[in-house]
Amino acid sequence: MSAPAPEQIVRGFYDAYNAGDATAAAALYAKNGAHLDMATGARSEGRDQILAGLQRFFASFGSLSWTPAPLLVGRRQHAAVYQMRLIPAGRDGDREAVLTGVHTFELGADGITETRDYWDLAELQRQLA
Repeated sequence: MSAPAPEQIVRGFYDAYNAGDATAAAALYAKNGAHLDMATGARSEGRDQILAGLQRFFASFGSLSWTPAPLLVGRRQHAAVYQMRLIPAGRDGDREAVLTGVHTFELGADGITETRDYWDLAELQRQLA
């Protein structure tokens, strides 16, 4: 049985994110996978930490959506530029932020071994001020 194509894994990643499904997103990671948020310096290691971090993240926003551009495919590392739209929880749509970011994905035989999320924290703060 062959591993899923990188495009299939990344599509599943964004489908889970857009559904707010932390369990499905975390399940895409290898058992010892990691996620690094480059803007904040936060690092989650292992599926349990990734799951807990995503649950907190999704709960912080009333609305979240990602629109990724086509995947840039490498041998083991891949990248997707995305546009994220978000409304913080409790804001009732009075402020929507739109950010451009980049996810990088390193894939192994048992799933995502590492993601890095690059986005602009100062721009998010500016838009929500």
